[in-house]
Amino acid sequence: MSRLLDFLSNTKTIVACFILLIAIGTSFSFAPHLVGGALLDVQMNAADASSRLAEMSGAQKTNHIWITLLLDSLYPLAYGGFLAGLAARFAKPWRRISVVPAFVTIIADFIENAVQLVALTGSAHVLYFKNFITPIKFGGFMLATILALLLLIVAVIKWAQTKRQE
Repeated sequence: MSRLLDFLSNTKTIVACFILLIAIGTSFSFAPHLVGGALLDVQMNAADASSRLAEMSGAQKTNHIWITLLLDSLYPLAYGGFLAGLAARFAKPWRRISVVPAFVTIIADFIENAVQLVALTGSAHVLYFKNFITPIKFGGFMLATILALLLLIVAVIKWAQTKRQE
């Protein structure tokens, strides 16, 4: 685990993850046009996701599958790596605990992707799992983001204090 945290907390890794998250996030702006509306990812529960799925044509479902496989399989690694990297870098004594929200978010996003892929290929009943996994994903993301921002703010304050004393 220490080797992974050392890798994630490296400046080059954090910057690369940030660039990837911006690039992939920007790519998602084309998705609504390709799937005829919002992606299933932003539907917070099974009922909304089922309604959205029913609105899609076969071609839109195929587009959604490719978006999920190509973009949304990389996106959790990009944003998760960025948030975990910041936490691992700035929460040195507690870094193993501080990365947990980001790791939970990555795992939840991958599970959600799998559920949506199964639903998009004809088994819509699995969308039931969105009732649990999507709130975990978004809750974990919010917690990881808040934690990373707080740790970054504390690090900047400490850096500024050190500079002032020099």
